[in-house]
Amino acid sequence: MSRKTPAPKAAADKRASPAGVTALERGLKLLRVLADHENVSLTELAKKSDLSKATALRLLRTLEQQGFVWRDGRQSYWLGYSLLVITRNLSLKGWLANSIQPELEMLAEKTGETASFFSMSENQRLCVAAANGWRDVGHRLNVGDTLPMTGASGEVFMSYSEGRPAQYEPLVSLSLGVRVAELASIAAPIFSSDGKLIGAVSLSGTRTRFVVKAYMDELRNHFTVCLERIHASLQQ
Repeated sequence: MSRKTPAPKAAADKRASPAGVTALERGLKLLRVLADHENVSLTELAKKSDLSKATALRLLRTLEQQGFVWRDGRQSYWLGYSLLVITRNLSLKGWLANSIQPELEMLAEKTGETASFFSMSENQRLCVAAANGWRDVGHRLNVGDTLPMTGASGEVFMSYSEGRPAQYEPLVSLSLGVRVAELASIAAPIFSSDGKLIGAVSLSGTRTRFVVKAYMDELRNHFTVCLERIHASLQQ
């Protein structure tokens, strides 16, 4: 009698019942998909999340019970209101608001360019704080924007994903027209007291301005002061 060849372990694990950390990762993946594709069916969600319908349904039921997902009368799924509580607390009381947002606003006011703070989100960078500049022509960013891992801040994440090197020398990365031809940016890493990469602070504007040496020297001076103040606040 022939014996059925078992499925490869990787493929079997992909459809296995969620448990522990795997379930958490899959649940977060569902939330990420919903952030981009609300008002979708179970079938669509499962497909976009690369999960079986049974696995997606189990996770969605738990997320729905906790208020992170809402299902309407047509059986379509939406992000739930519990997320508003989390983001409200983050924006009003979190370390981000106390340590970084005021510094970004000060930097944007002094330079006229857009100051932002990015964190890593899978293979993208996520804007979690921003202060848009006041110049008529410039770069505009909103909290929640996701961008590819390119440009100056993308370079920061690629270079320091493992944390602060033992022989680290502060370095400001420069990007000219990498993602969009007329946009430019500088960026530098923000590390925790134990050397973990928290994110990247960036200052972005037009390439036309950023290629002028005297202007860039002035930007770097303001940018360096901002970085020092942020790192100092994180040590408190």
